[in-house]
Amino acid sequence: MTHFKPALTVLVNAMYEFPQDSFWQPFADRLCDRMARQLFMSGKWLDAAWAEPVHQFAEHGSVSAMLLEGHLYAAGYGFQRNAARSVALYQKAFEAGQRRDARFYYAEALFQGQGVPQDIEKAGTLVLAFMRRSRHPLEAYLAAHLLWRKAEHDPALWQDVYDTLSRVVETFPPAKNLAGMVLLNHGQTTKERRTGFAAIKAAAEEGVVEAMKSLSQCYLEGVGCEKDLHQATFWKQKAMVTEPPRRRHYTEFEE
Repeated sequence: MTHFKPALTVLVNAMYEFPQDSFWQPFADRLCDRMARQLFMSGKWLDAAWAEPVHQFAEHGSVSAMLLEGHLYAAGYGFQRNAARSVALYQKAFEAGQRRDARFYYAEALFQGQGVPQDIEKAGTLVLAFMRRSRHPLEAYLAAHLLWRKAEHDPALWQDVYDTLSRVVETFPPAKNLAGMVLLNHGQTTKERRTGFAAIKAAAEEGVVEAMKSLSQCYLEGVGCEKDLHQATFWKQKAMVTEPPRRRHYTEFEE
């Protein structure tokens, strides 16, 4: 992991030396985005002392620092794990800057009920108008999940769910799995159902654990394929021993 202490020290000193200025904020935002991305990639936070400068940046208005502090509270790195504090920071970041990444993390927490009572309606209000046409994989994937909830009551929306996922299936294997599930369960023809099965199989081969479980069930019941007890058992066992892929940071898709 990159050693961030020198840059943190310089920026903290600038923040306190020029309290009326905010020229340091863009630099703090970029640094905190780098730190957050590395945190997601490595799953480690090596120096607990780094958390205090991040907190100071957040207190002085850096949106990226608010998000990073939220990630740290969620993971229990540098601070004691506190899901409620985490989502409060995501909300604060969104309200402070209306940034797309802040909107995503706040809506995701509402959708999943992480640190806050689950609120599907509020998450949808935050997300659907902005993300259902997005080509950002995390945004489109969350929007598709929210649309899926609506489609359960309005079947006319299943095509919209599939279209939302289709924009990102090549860059985000979980979306490939979900798109496959839409075709498998709601496709109108045998060809569509077989295409759905193929998408789930491709996602399973790319390491998506939920796709492995779905693929096992497909082989067991002969949905979208011929029944194959051997393959059903193989994918069920593989799902049991496969570590879920690491969580992807929002900025990883902004190259």
